[in-house]
Amino acid sequence: GDVEAVGVRVADTFGGGASTYRMTKIATVPSDDNTWGYDIWEVTFTAPDHLTVLQYVFGAVDGDKIVYYGDDAAAALAGGGRSRYGRANGWLRRRPK
Repeated sequence: GDVEAVGVRVADTFGGGASTYRMTKIATVPSDDNTWGYDIWEVTFTAPDHLTVLQYVFGAVDGDKIVYYGDDAAAALAGGGRSRYGRANGWLRRRPK
């Protein structure tokens, strides 16, 4: 549990617009073998009242870094449903001081 904060940006594909939400850590699950556990984060927001596809990207803050993880809309719409992990795609960013 060394992530300091997590947020999610949700974009309305058909209606336009996007919003960013701060997430709340609700639990930490310890590791069975003492290597590392994981945290569970959540956020609640109101979905649009029209037909749309929501795209998302998570940002996890760890020290002076933000690592992004988001959906791959093109792959999902084509039936692939894959996701992208930020560090693998060069999405690792340094936080401004």
